[in-house]
Amino acid sequence: MTTPLPSGVEAGWLAESPADGTLPAHAERAVTLTLDTGQVQPGEHRLRLLAVSDDPQYPQVYLPLTVTVLPAPTMGRLTGFVTGVCRQGIAARVAARDFPATVAAPGTGHYTLWLDEGEHEVRAALASGDRFISHTVAVHITAQGTTVQDFGLPWCGLYLPLTLRGM
Repeated sequence: MTTPLPSGVEAGWLAESPADGTLPAHAERAVTLTLDTGQVQPGEHRLRLLAVSDDPQYPQVYLPLTVTVLPAPTMGRLTGFVTGVCRQGIAARVAARDFPATVAAPGTGHYTLWLDEGEHEVRAALASGDRFISHTVAVHITAQGTTVQDFGLPWCGLYLPLTLRGM
């Protein structure tokens, strides 16, 4: 049986070794999973690891995997809402330099971003097609604390068609 485990398809922070192999019937083989938590924000991350085989009865087997990443003791939580988004399917990204970005929850606009203690410039941004809007603020993060910062992005008011008639 050949069992390739595609690396990085769903999670670039997860690697497996070996990535593929051939086994006789009823055999076992250990697979080592390596996680790089520096590429993800603290929190619970779920994915499905895909094992593919030439077995006609089970050509694909999905293995559920849940990883809980804890914040470092030097980190604090930045949380808030991104408001002003009134078009379906547009999600705001919130990011700070040298930290993985997070996406605000569709519908509510709520986000959480973990950062090291200190001063950070944080940007919330929306993009759709050739349209882009962002807002950057300076925030102070306290280790093991929570800082609240809301962002107002007036996406609703942008790019409205305007027709001027003779004056």
